[in-house]
Amino acid sequence: MSAVNELPNLTRRAALLSLMGGVGGLMLTACSAGSTSSQSTAAKRNHKPRWLAPFFATGEEQDPVLRTGLPQRLPFGLADEDGAPLSKVPASLAFTLSRQGKPIGPPIVVARFGDGTPFPYFPLRVTFAAADSYSVSTDIDGVTLQRTVIVATPDAVALVQRGERAIPIATPTTGNARGVDPICTRDPPCPFHALSLADALVSGQPTAFLISTPAFCQTNVCGPVLELLIDAAPQRPTIQIVHAEVYADIAKIGDISKAKLSEAVTAYRLSFE
Repeated sequence: MSAVNELPNLTRRAALLSLMGGVGGLMLTACSAGSTSSQSTAAKRNHKPRWLAPFFATGEEQDPVLRTGLPQRLPFGLADEDGAPLSKVPASLAFTLSRQGKPIGPPIVVARFGDGTPFPYFPLRVTFAAADSYSVSTDIDGVTLQRTVIVATPDAVALVQRGERAIPIATPTTGNARGVDPICTRDPPCPFHALSLADALVSGQPTAFLISTPAFCQTNVCGPVLELLIDAAPQRPTIQIVHAEVYADIAKIGDISKAKLSEAVTAYRLSFE
């Protein structure tokens, strides 16, 4: 079996700028809708899986988000030879986790997820015992797709983990935008800006907090996930839901490459979608 080269990482801004909503971590081909050559290239593209694409920060070019000692969730997708995400993928994949060239345990079979999102994914769940560089691989049609992920010690990971306390920031609300414009780029705005995250956490009720920018992530994950949250909210009336935008001054700047990140992003130290 032949190993496929690993797909390079993209920052949040680069991912959003690549077709305004390609999946974070995927190198997308930027094409204009009216380009004959682009359409020809797309028609000739081989839509077979050729990349194992991480839908999270692997830690190679961003701060690590994976840590030891607690269950970690690694959502992987598949991409074609050009790095374009695939919507048609197998019902499940068997992942092999290796450290220093040696497999760790038997393959882990992961079912496909993704109802309501543009691109399906496979949430690999692992608890890492040691901080190190790991290889994650899967075989499809005789080809081995692989990806390197970096696992750090708890003190080196800023991302809030399951079981830890949420950071009680005062997120923008309809009554107090706190300098963020707009407080919601969805059209019309979503209903999750009546309460700030800080107030929601003080109440002691279960709270769901989503950071996303639907206007600049329409075909990616964070935009559609907000729609899923809106649909699910009536069935979970006891859960308080708070939404915060990625950019603080996008209405004024009009350019996500220059816009200021919101306090929600900086406080939670999110380096990726």
